[in-house]
Amino acid sequence: MGVLHILGVLAEFFPENMMIYSSKLISIYVNEIKMQMKSQSKKLDYLVLTGCLRGLNCYLVTFTQSAEEGAEYSWDIYNCVKQCITQQFSEQKRYDVPKAAMALIAKHAPQFNLYLIDDYKVMYERLKMWSRHYNREAKHAGYLALESVLRQISEMLVQRVKVSKQKDGAIFSYFIQEFRSIIDTSNNSKDLSIAIRGYGYFAAPCKLFLSQDDVKFMFGEMVQRSEQLYLMEATELAGEKVLHLPSFLEALASIVKELDVMPESFLSSLEKLVVVMFESYPLLRKNTSLDYLAHKAIIKVFMALTDKPAIQQTLISRIVYQGILRTCSHPVVMESGSVSAPAAAAENDSEGIQERDPRKIVYKDYMDLWLNLLDFARAKEFNALGFSLASKRVLTQRIYDEVVTSILKICSKLDLSTTKDSEQTATSQGGTIASEIDGATSSDPLCGLQASRPKDFVVFFNLVDFTRDLLLEKHKPLFKRWVYTYGHDIIVMATSNPHISGFYKLLTVCMKICDGINFFREPNAADEMKSDLEEMDVDMSTDVQNCLTLFTKFCKEVTERLKTYKGDLLVSYLQLVLSFPYQIVEGNITGMVTAVQLSLKIGLSYLPLAKAALKSLESWSAHLPPALLQMHYKAILPCLDDYLKTAATDADGTANQTVILTAGSSNRGRKKIPIKLLKQSSRNRDIKADDNDSLVLRILHFVGSLGGANNASLVSCTAAEVANIAVAWDTEKHLKFTIPFVDMKPVIYLDPFLPHVAELAVSSSDRQTKVAACELLHALVLYMLGSGAQQPESHQAKHPMDRLYRKLFPVLLKLSCDVEPVAKQLFHPLIMQMIHWFTRNVKFESPETVALLDAIMDGIVHPTDTSLRDVSASCVREFLVWSIKQISPQQQEKSPLNTKSLLKRVYSLALHPSPSRRLGASLTFNHVYSVFREEEALVDMFILELLVTFVDSLALAHADDQSLGTQEQCVQALGHIEKILVKKAMILNKEKKGRRIPKAFASATLHAAASWLLRQCGRPQAQCRRTCMHLFGRLVPHQTKLRCKTAADYMNMLVVAEGPGYFLARFEGGGYSGGVCQSGIAVAPTLPSLGDGQSGLRDSLQWFELLLAALDCYTWVFSEGFIEPAKLFAVGSSGSAKVFVAMDYFITQLAAKDITGMAAYRSSGEFFSPRDREEYNRSKCTVIVRIMDFLAAFLSRYSDQADAVSEDKCGNIG
Repeated sequence: MGVLHILGVLAEFFPENMMIYSSKLISIYVNEIKMQMKSQSKKLDYLVLTGCLRGLNCYLVTFTQSAEEGAEYSWDIYNCVKQCITQQFSEQKRYDVPKAAMALIAKHAPQFNLYLIDDYKVMYERLKMWSRHYNREAKHAGYLALESVLRQISEMLVQRVKVSKQKDGAIFSYFIQEFRSIIDTSNNSKDLSIAIRGYGYFAAPCKLFLSQDDVKFMFGEMVQRSEQLYLMEATELAGEKVLHLPSFLEALASIVKELDVMPESFLSSLEKLVVVMFESYPLLRKNTSLDYLAHKAIIKVFMALTDKPAIQQTLISRIVYQGILRTCSHPVVMESGSVSAPAAAAENDSEGIQERDPRKIVYKDYMDLWLNLLDFARAKEFNALGFSLASKRVLTQRIYDEVVTSILKICSKLDLSTTKDSEQTATSQGGTIASEIDGATSSDPLCGLQASRPKDFVVFFNLVDFTRDLLLEKHKPLFKRWVYTYGHDIIVMATSNPHISGFYKLLTVCMKICDGINFFREPNAADEMKSDLEEMDVDMSTDVQNCLTLFTKFCKEVTERLKTYKGDLLVSYLQLVLSFPYQIVEGNITGMVTAVQLSLKIGLSYLPLAKAALKSLESWSAHLPPALLQMHYKAILPCLDDYLKTAATDADGTANQTVILTAGSSNRGRKKIPIKLLKQSSRNRDIKADDNDSLVLRILHFVGSLGGANNASLVSCTAAEVANIAVAWDTEKHLKFTIPFVDMKPVIYLDPFLPHVAELAVSSSDRQTKVAACELLHALVLYMLGSGAQQPESHQAKHPMDRLYRKLFPVLLKLSCDVEPVAKQLFHPLIMQMIHWFTRNVKFESPETVALLDAIMDGIVHPTDTSLRDVSASCVREFLVWSIKQISPQQQEKSPLNTKSLLKRVYSLALHPSPSRRLGASLTFNHVYSVFREEEALVDMFILELLVTFVDSLALAHADDQSLGTQEQCVQALGHIEKILVKKAMILNKEKKGRRIPKAFASATLHAAASWLLRQCGRPQAQCRRTCMHLFGRLVPHQTKLRCKTAADYMNMLVVAEGPGYFLARFEGGGYSGGVCQSGIAVAPTLPSLGDGQSGLRDSLQWFELLLAALDCYTWVFSEGFIEPAKLFAVGSSGSAKVFVAMDYFITQLAAKDITGMAAYRSSGEFFSPRDREEYNRSKCTVIVRIMDFLAAFLSRYSDQADAVSEDKCGNIG
């Protein structure tokens, strides 16, 4: 058997060598089969017969014996195969002979089509019997053979009608009746599947034998039966039903191909069934391993509509959209492979993660289906359908386009809005402020965010991963036409939802595809000569330029926000920034260098980010001008040194060995612990080489490629770094340690070890080294604390350890928020306990306490590390709590030492020019607020000073970027101060000796605070004046100096007492501070009266802000009904109000002019960038809107008082 079979295999795969033996070989096969079948004398040799049939099966692939061509052995082969299928072989047990015969028919049925149509009934009945056989292999072979035979009979019926006009109606009727009978009555899955497929195969003969209406009837009948099985039953689809669905779809595809017109109802039914196929795909894949049937059936449905392109496009669009929705509507797959429950918040919370259950469906279960749909053009099984390669590529393009369109459509429709936990307060019956649910105020924008619709976030998370896995895997050139559209739409959505990391991951996918297809490279002559079927018919040069402009601008926006985020959002930002091509990087190299430094720092614990950063550096150095990067290497290369240090440690022969300690015993009775060194497994060594070692080699290659003086930058240090390394932490050694050996007790000092141990604990990228250093550092710190506690105060005064603590505290804070869990578990509790210990000081500004507080405050104002800021803020709260606990009420009322030290630093930070320091001040107060408010002595002493400080801080934050969060945190701090002022109003209405009086206050009372806030309402800083307006309205009813219940009563009393000029000076004075107005529109009602005229843009923006301040104030008092316009704009005071003069000037001179017209009017001759134009237009439009608000508030409430405003005030207004 083996020889006969191998000869056939040789004929199939080496036909050129077997050509001379082909006739002899076919003769051997046929004669041997005849002899075996007709021999009466000797026993049938099943092995020889099986070998001949298998050999023939291979032989006929290249040396055909077609009946239509009149081949010599065609009938003999068919007759023998027929006998093998129809005869009963009593002694056979494994059914090798009929299986080989059916396999031959299944593969080569077209060569015997003339004989099959004549013996249609016999072959059908016999093959149907085999397809129901109890032997699994025989049943499968019969199923394949029967399907092939039915296909050939259908094609022969069509061929006979077209060629000889011969209609074999009896054959057609026989099969149609058989199929309908099986569909209506049979429950056998194989029978049902064959009948369904056969019904589809005979759609073409139906069109010829009957009419177009009959074909529609066939389609309607199949759709009805399909809907009964798959759409009308509420129960989940079982394995048997799922197995039939591809057959139904293939049958419907065959019928659709014969329809001249496709009604909408048919299209809708077909869409529903294909969507059910998408939903059922994981079941088909897991339970039956026949998932290939699904994508095959779906592709056949699409290809059946090739002659109807409009309908095909509609169907593909609907199915792809619904398919992606169902793919992404399952639990989220985390990076570790686990499945998380539906997200209840905008953040990814690792606490809800559970081990993945293989029975649960996730988006990855659908990936094979999508990959096969996009790659079907390469599959051989579709070649027999008669479609050209061009038509297949067109269909691939359509599917790909609809995938991208559906991704964008789903992203735009998802509700990804978030809400912040509102602060819940409750007041106890005694009237004290109840404790609030501390939502841990954080500088992290994601802190406290809750998803409005958690299910939409689940879909979105899956969609991001699905997009990455699909678009980065298949047909990247097809994405060319989508780069701008996709990038623009995602950027718009990312701008609206800056806290959603998924949008930056989607843009990273876009950038990686652009890099893979060299989208941004300049086209050359060779590229222009290429003609690929997947190229787009668009003007690529224009498209590339638009994309460059779009992504360059967004790159600058992204790099400005890097300092405010942490966790997954920060990593997503960095991965996006690092994926930008060098053409975009060139225009923002400074911001990109900052991103690389941050990536390399985080990469010590997360290697994929380090690899991405190194890849970007390699690309930049290869393509960007050397002079552009030369100045930045000194900042970048030292960040690579930590990776090389780890490599040097690992180079030691024992560094990567596992140490196992095994206890043993000796004759002396004393335990002896021998050390056994074990080699790591080869698998672990390979993983190590693939990660750390490969990265180190790449770093060495990169540094070596730079050459010259750049290599020195790798180990270059700033003066501070040199001092940190070369200068001892303290000139005196404190940590004396006696080693308790048996025979001697040598003394060593641990001080020299501290710097190196601290450095390894913070910066080592080797986890083993880092953990060991953390454990040692933890022990050393405990030893320091114990040594200091045992020493008398006199000794501590002579030998203070504050210099050591000044170096150690920043390290401990960094480790308490490290990404390494061991470091975090060790040092977070330790730093809290150290706060408890060092707040026991009995004198003001003791060295150790100051060192601790300074380290905490330095951490809270860190410009880039959000985690460090948050941990430091929680430490501040702990510092205040324990400072209060460890001091008597009398001492606290007289002089709270640590609280005074803390607030002194808060005041300094709140008024600092640096946004990060002002953010730290707000963050500090927001964390200690819930503790501070409960201490009446502290509130009484400091609250008014805090009010003034944070109002001034909010004014300084006017020019800060919104993404930094300085304004948000400062407004939150003022909101907390407002609650305290309202609650403690009775105390603050009375003057007290120990209360600190702000410089701008006449007295330390609530009335003075309200008067001061009214002066601040005219500030040109928008957020500051709005907050002051709100605070003024809240505080006025609680002050008792002027008996009034509302702000309206208060203002009317002041108008009567002080006159209209009192308010005009505050509203138009630009932050009036008393005396004569020196700024605002009261001094400069027109633009020429402001500044020196050297900078038209700067002066214009400044004047717009002054005008906006006055307009906001008047709109506020008029819309709230605080003051009537007649009292402010009385005829007798016409010379005071300048707002109408300013509005008249703006409307007549500036409103209709753009920035160029303004410059010509001012004769400034400036050059304006696109950003300058955008800023000018935005400010001018804001003024126009505020003027309309002012007039609306004035006329809607006080239209009857318009006459009170004199004609000279109104001018041309109105």
